[in-house]
Amino acid sequence: MIYLVTGQKELFENPEYEVISVEESLKLLDTFSMVQFDTETKGKDCHIGTLLCAQFGNREANIQIVVDTLTVDILLYKEILETKLLIGHNLKFDIQFLYNHGIIPTKVWDTMIVDQLLHLG
Repeated sequence: MIYLVTGQKELFENPEYEVISVEESLKLLDTFSMVQFDTETKGKDCHIGTLLCAQFGNREANIQIVVDTLTVDILLYKEILETKLLIGHNLKFDIQFLYNHGIIPTKVWDTMIVDQLLHLG
């Protein structure tokens, strides 16, 4: 199931996803021991670029939560991002945008870096 957290109003219901509140998304995320994480950004430089959305997933629960960070403050997810194990591809890039918001993840598994280490670059 795909959930969307946004401050924008929906004009029509969409069968592809369900809009939920920040509180509902945090309750769902709190039940996961690890979270698959990705961001979408405008620009490659975290100092002048913009964080457009953050995506949280859990394959075991078959859940994806997409947070529209243009209308929802990413700091509301600070505790989740700093305490859960984050798994993702090229997290080195995504985390730079989190650092700009004062979010410092400490449990990270970057599949791109792991692949580079295992296969000598």
